[in-house]
Amino acid sequence: MKNTILLSSILCLISLASGVGIIILTEFGILRWLLLILLTWMVTLGLPTTLAILLLASFWSNLPLGGFLLASVLFAFLFQFGTLWAIRWGTNLIRQLRETT
Repeated sequence: MKNTILLSSILCLISLASGVGIIILTEFGILRWLLLILLTWMVTLGLPTTLAILLLASFWSNLPLGGFLLASVLFAFLFQFGTLWAIRWGTNLIRQLRETT
C-alpha cells in the first residue's frame, strides 16, 4: 500500500508538472521534440491525472482559483491511486486464477 501511495504521488506530480510545462512553454515557443515527449507522457502514464483535471475543469464554476488548484491536485492523486490500485488488484487476481488452474 505504501508503494502504491508513493508511486501515485510521484506520477501525479510529474503529470501536473508536465501539464504546466506544456502550457507555459507553448506561450514562448516549444521545441517539437519536447512537446512530443510531454504530450506522450500526458496520454500514457499521466492519463489519470489528465482525465481528473479535465473532469474537474468541466464542472468548475466561478469559484476561487486556489480551490481549483487544491482540488485538482487531490483529484489527480485519487485518480492515479485508483488506477494503480486497480492494476495491482487485477494482476493479483490473474495470478491467483492461474495458480488455481
